[in-house]
Amino acid sequence: MIIPHQVIVWILEGLGAAAAFLIIVIFLNKLLLRYRIWESTQIKKYLVAKYLQKQAVQKHFSKRKLTDEFINICEQTELDDETLATVVTDFDRQQIIAYHLFRLNSLRPIVRKASAHYLAFFRSRKALDGLKKRLVIERNDSVKLYLLNSLKSNIDESVDIIIESLVGASAFYRRRAIQIITRHHNRFSYAIQSALKRSEFEIKELVAAFAVGYKNDDLLAFLQKELISLEAFYDGNESNQLLYDSHRFDVDAYYFLILRTLVNVYDENIFIDRYLTHPKSEVRRIVIDAKSKRENFDGIQSILEGCDGSDMDFYRVEVITRIAEINRDYYMNLVSIFQNPGNAHQQKVIASVLSFRTEYLILKLNSPQRTQIIESIKLLVSFGLTADLIDFMNQNKDLAIENDLFAILRIYYSADERLKKELHVYLRSDVLQRMGIAKETYAPSVRERSKVEKKKVLWLRRILFVALVFFPIVFLIRYNLDLLSKSFLEIIIAYAVDINYYIVFYYVAVNLIYILLVLLSMTGSREQSRLWGYKNKNMLFESEMLSSISIIAPAYNEELSIIDSVNSLLNLNYPQYEVIVVNDGSKDKTLQKLIEFFKLERKNHIVSQKLPTMHVRGIYRNKLTPYLTVIDKDNGGKADALNTGINYAVSEFVCGIDADSMLEVNSLLKLMSVTVDHKYPTICLGGNIFPANGCEIDRGQVEKKGLPKTLITRLQAIEYLRAFTSGRIGWAKLRSLLIVSGAFGLFKRKTLIEAGGYLTSSGIFKKDTVGEDMELVVRLSRKALEEKKPYQIDYVYNAHCYTEVPNDWKSLFKQRDRWHRGLIDILSFHRHLIFNPRYKTVGTVGLPYFLIFEMIGPLFEAQGYLMLILSIVFALLDLEILLALFAVSILMGIIVSLLSLLVTERESKYLGFSDTLTLVFFGIIENLGYRQFMSLYRVKGYFSAMRETGLWGIVTRSGFKKK
Repeated sequence: MIIPHQVIVWILEGLGAAAAFLIIVIFLNKLLLRYRIWESTQIKKYLVAKYLQKQAVQKHFSKRKLTDEFINICEQTELDDETLATVVTDFDRQQIIAYHLFRLNSLRPIVRKASAHYLAFFRSRKALDGLKKRLVIERNDSVKLYLLNSLKSNIDESVDIIIESLVGASAFYRRRAIQIITRHHNRFSYAIQSALKRSEFEIKELVAAFAVGYKNDDLLAFLQKELISLEAFYDGNESNQLLYDSHRFDVDAYYFLILRTLVNVYDENIFIDRYLTHPKSEVRRIVIDAKSKRENFDGIQSILEGCDGSDMDFYRVEVITRIAEINRDYYMNLVSIFQNPGNAHQQKVIASVLSFRTEYLILKLNSPQRTQIIESIKLLVSFGLTADLIDFMNQNKDLAIENDLFAILRIYYSADERLKKELHVYLRSDVLQRMGIAKETYAPSVRERSKVEKKKVLWLRRILFVALVFFPIVFLIRYNLDLLSKSFLEIIIAYAVDINYYIVFYYVAVNLIYILLVLLSMTGSREQSRLWGYKNKNMLFESEMLSSISIIAPAYNEELSIIDSVNSLLNLNYPQYEVIVVNDGSKDKTLQKLIEFFKLERKNHIVSQKLPTMHVRGIYRNKLTPYLTVIDKDNGGKADALNTGINYAVSEFVCGIDADSMLEVNSLLKLMSVTVDHKYPTICLGGNIFPANGCEIDRGQVEKKGLPKTLITRLQAIEYLRAFTSGRIGWAKLRSLLIVSGAFGLFKRKTLIEAGGYLTSSGIFKKDTVGEDMELVVRLSRKALEEKKPYQIDYVYNAHCYTEVPNDWKSLFKQRDRWHRGLIDILSFHRHLIFNPRYKTVGTVGLPYFLIFEMIGPLFEAQGYLMLILSIVFALLDLEILLALFAVSILMGIIVSLLSLLVTERESKYLGFSDTLTLVFFGIIENLGYRQFMSLYRVKGYFSAMRETGLWGIVTRSGFKKK
């Protein structure tokens, strides 16, 4: 196998020229971006001068750019009607409105979305008529949402067409469209009256939703009729089965809406056996809400009658607490029935309610109900609801009350190991001493380890064997009988030379895949950037447009950066979200810093444990920061901490983020905004990760972006660009995205819980993994494909998350060893999916790539490097093969790195010229040994995987650079 010298020279010259061309393009692109900024400023000045300052100026700019700047002005300044009319007239004369009306009928959805976005700001008759005509014939639900958003300011005259657009539309569109109609068209118009007579399910959904905010007899009759029909459907009436297609529509949600509206708006009686014992928990929840409307103790007792030990009891606690807060005397009424409830479930619910007002009860010890209060406190202690009690004792200065509480606690202290641990961990030493107890140190719960997987080890040994014999077998097949005429030394020499040719083909294959992914990423990043520009705040903050999010930040020994990170999360620009920090048994001052900075208090909080986790020690809150919850738990690893956060989350989506990471203000908004453009339901999203080491941080905000300053961190910066920007957009385009970074990943909570949550030894799969993020994505994809449910997993390149990368080689090696162990563990756990056509591109493209090029690839490369060294030492190689190896392993690698940098900066000015020049330099030198060495280091990870411990290892943190 000989490659002609001239061919090698041509390849080298071509690759070298391509690399030089890319460097030129990168800097030309930066100049172009600067020019665009300058041009944007000039257009804005022109528009302000002509229309706001009424100057006689005339310049020529492109139609799209004029429209962009006009929209920017509209979003920043409220134009009066006269000025707006003048602008519209001028733009109409310049054919700008006609231009966008023409593009409104483009074959490309993204072009139609752009035109819908632009036309909304003109508010002219011509523009509105064009938008309405397009909505009538539009079949893409995502485009319809843009059209609807553009029409909502004139919804009264468009409502007939908008209502018609619901028929045949997806649930995603209907949910958002109905919210827009009911919010902006709040009158009982002829269109709504006509809808009452329609039989389509989609129209009935609208009428039911409209009835929530508008009360009249016609709507009541409609609701009552639908309720009867739905209950006949649930009872199995065949004629009603045709009316409600449960395969296409969420009939349950429709039923709950009607029932809730009849109860809350029309005061219909729901206290009948059918509803009191209904098998659907949401119906029982509506019954509880109905009882809570009687804001008196009779209402509380009525709610207590249904206690049954189910998850619904948690909701009963919430509702009863809400009623009791209206009149705190009800707490004392609960005390009076606490010792003699109807059943044990009622007693537990009452205990949970009283635990939220433990201080109130204690301060009533001198009242006539002293005996009952003491008995109630005893029951609270027996139920383990002692958080508020201990917090009170730490602050109490009344010795009489202290002695009363000491007497209660001594009753249970000896026999209750849990109480003993709570007191020794959380009660102040001097209080314990006065109680006559010497403080003891308690070790945290021992984390259960998953057992050694013998099948996995056997599978890895087989893979290793195949990797080691693959090249020899290819060599034997190639030379066949010719080997019989050669001596042993000649065979070894021939093999040593030949294997280098095999490595050349391997590198060509892997780099061509990288280049394909980068090319796909170019189109994907451009599309995402443009779509983000078409979604303004008015659209994204529309009710129900974006789902609520619970951000979960697991923290383990993060005292250096935890306050900056949490401040960053509390100041995001997003309609509805909460922040849950899970302290995973940190050994440093992570928890103490959070408590002190945010002035948190330990509170009792009871939730349904949907996912099994390690023991939760305490919940910390501050009523002045209601969207922040800090959970303290025994160490169980990152996956266990995330599962704990999921149990306490209340939002539709959960977003896992590393506690040493920070988001840009609009990162969450950019991440979730892509769901508006998805064709299928979104189950998972991933954001872009960039090293924070070179950035300046002030109060949790990135004030100045910059490159890391050290060699090791700059090399990682290039790796992150290649892995995230170029790799994951491409994989998402191929519908084979299997990795969403644990530093910034978002999942649908319901889907995640149904799949069993993150993989842990305490979970349903009884297994730990250090690659929990990739494993979860693979499992969710697998579940959706097995259930034949359409789904969408995406990567959003402009939703930035900044994370601290390892600053020293030891920490970096630990991280990469962990990453490779995680990859191998996941491939082993889901190995039956690999090459399985049942799992579509996940099984036939994504997983095979990771198996061949990411898992086995380093084993191939290690053999190649060994043979290369031997060949050089014994002068076995000619110049052509050395040049070929240089071309495919180094020059092609440089091209991939430069392409990744170009994709990153193609649509936005991320870094300055000097930083970009630095990245270009490191994009070259990282291919001169560093990338090859890190690939070889993964061989160690392979052997580590055979003796997998499930441990993450400790990475040294230096904290964020302060401004």
